This record gives sequence, structure tokens and C-alpha cells, in this order.
Amino acid sequence: MDDTRDREQAHQSVTSRLRADGRQNPGAYADMFANALAQSWANKSSQ
Repeated sequence: MDDTRDREQAHQSVTSRLRADGRQNPGAYADMFANALAQSWANKSSQ
């Protein structure tokens, strides 16, 4: 099973959502970035 492709697609969707959101609300951009970062750390440590 190729996990990397899924992860890249998820990262791209998060990144594009961050960009769209950040233009409208910089505070939400920071929150989403922190959440995405925490989530990726959780994913890495659970493996």
C-alpha cells in the first residue's frame, strides 16, 4: 500500500485551504497551521 501519495494529497489540500483561509483571516491561518503541524507530529509519533 502506497501511503506517501495519500499523504501528499492531504498535505496539498491542507496547504491550499491554508492559503485561501489566510487571505481572509490571518488568525485562522495561524491556528490551522498549528493544528496541521500538531496533527502531522501525532501521525509521525504513532507509527
